[in-house]
Amino acid sequence: MNDEHLEVRQRLALLELAQSLGNVAEACRRSGVTRTQYYQYRRRHDRHGPDGLRNLPPIARTHPGMTPAQVIERTAALALAHPGAGCNRLEQLLRDEGLLVSGVTIQKHLGKLGLGSRAERCLALQQRIAEGLAPSAEQMAFVERCNPAFRERGNAPSRPGESLSQDTMLVGQLRGVGRLYLHGVVDTFSQYAFALLHNSKRAEAAITVLFGQALPFFEGRGLTPRVLQTSGGREFCGGPSHPYELFLMLNGIVHERPAAINGHTQRFHEAVKAGFAREAFRDRDQSMADVQAKFGDWLRRYNADGRCHQGYPNQGLSPVDVLQRPAPAAGATGGG
Repeated sequence: MNDEHLEVRQRLALLELAQSLGNVAEACRRSGVTRTQYYQYRRRHDRHGPDGLRNLPPIARTHPGMTPAQVIERTAALALAHPGAGCNRLEQLLRDEGLLVSGVTIQKHLGKLGLGSRAERCLALQQRIAEGLAPSAEQMAFVERCNPAFRERGNAPSRPGESLSQDTMLVGQLRGVGRLYLHGVVDTFSQYAFALLHNSKRAEAAITVLFGQALPFFEGRGLTPRVLQTSGGREFCGGPSHPYELFLMLNGIVHERPAAINGHTQRFHEAVKAGFAREAFRDRDQSMADVQAKFGDWLRRYNADGRCHQGYPNQGLSPVDVLQRPAPAAGATGGG
């Protein structure tokens, strides 16, 4: 006698005991079952006889209304092929292929696959490109828009401090002080950033962040910057007697001025706007010292927190972690 037959006999005995006692509650108490279970057994016995007391088959794992696996796969493929598309557009693209899936269902499945947001799709595309995917023009434009540093992957330096990028950005205003400018320098190998806030956009302020922060930092590690990229701003460019040009020449640093802003600098500027400036300058009556202190705290977190550095080139590592790991072999550039 197997277990199933034993359970059937026990349930049948419960029904017979309740009938002989004329008391359902007492029969359930003696048998150790609830009255709800008793009435379920009795209904099944009345309809199907002793066979109705057998264990019911398990509920199927699939449901007629479930989205087929191949449709989910196609949805994910379209989301990566058109990473900037929202759920409504993806719904239309699927409909053009004869697949009827609602936008809500598309968002649900993309969320489960880690493709629910544009940031997640950008990271997924960068990973696939690193693995050998040949991106389309649409995919490349999307990735470079989400991560400006990605367009610099063909000029990756071989060690920390080898190539720096600097630019100036207006970040806010304070009453009694006026406009405040961010003078930032980024190490394009590790994304380690040096910066100060100043009410001047002149060359002297741009030199200060180099002389007071960036160069001593790398010299203390036995590293010498070789190239520094800037925009064509007047604080960086001028004649042979321009203070900034003279400073770089005296320190043996090659000054490059690409046509477009360096992607690493652009990404740093976007991080400053989103993570610091929007919140810090809501109070325009605070002092310059308070803003400088808040910015110093934010910059330390930025350099030590890998969440700000997902995707190329740090792949989720903080700048501090990248500086501490061994440098890649000469000639290695990485792809994503």
